[in-house]
Amino acid sequence: MGNNAISKKRHEEILQRLNLSGRVSVDDLSRDFEVSRITIRRDLDILNAKGLIDRVHGGALAHKHQPQELLFSEKGHTNIPEKNAIGRAAAAMLKDGDTLLLNGGSTTLHVLKHLQNKKVRVITNNAATIGVARDSGIELILTGGEHRSSSDSLVGDLAAIALSQVYGTCAMLGTNGIDPEIGLTSSVYQETTINRLMIERTRGPVIVLADHTKIGIVSNFETTSIKEINTLITDAKANPQIIEKIRLAGIEVIIAR
Repeated sequence: MGNNAISKKRHEEILQRLNLSGRVSVDDLSRDFEVSRITIRRDLDILNAKGLIDRVHGGALAHKHQPQELLFSEKGHTNIPEKNAIGRAAAAMLKDGDTLLLNGGSTTLHVLKHLQNKKVRVITNNAATIGVARDSGIELILTGGEHRSSSDSLVGDLAAIALSQVYGTCAMLGTNGIDPEIGLTSSVYQETTINRLMIERTRGPVIVLADHTKIGIVSNFETTSIKEINTLITDAKANPQIIEKIRLAGIEVIIAR
């Protein structure tokens, strides 16, 4: 494993610790990772520059703008009109014969609800799709894997193996945050692997589905850079200044109404 890969893994583990405890110290991290305090300070400075942590004397705090993960049942009752509009706009982009890679979350469920009169294969780790009434033309394939009850999603090695054996013509990803500089982030470490695989296994566009509450938000774990995204579908309440920055990054932005 190269130095960059080792550093990235250490950064992810630091963020995971912050997600659990809210605070880390340079001394503890130096001891646990068996590296110098200078190396840890450099790691924390990098994460702070990315806006992922709040640097303090002797360590770091979890970033104050990182949203707490909501239970899936809670997500399903928030911003329903906006998510419904986003799902309708996303479904309209699909055509007969498409193979859609769809990740977990409440927003992505609305894509399935609006897919009508089209023959589309949907491959997903979103366990909640089982309970969604769907058109007869939809072929639904679940990845399998470990079930996370809090997000009603399938994660882990089995889910990753399933995705490594397929190719999609399109990926549609819900997210906890999208920022024009940081990119796509998640509050759940295990789901970043699944999201990255969906991006890698897609031959067509990568489309992010995010209501206005996710725009400009940086969550705990990086999924991908903004450069890997082709299109963002959001709603009319999204911050126009941040939307403009996302457009300037080369991303097509669709406002669903």
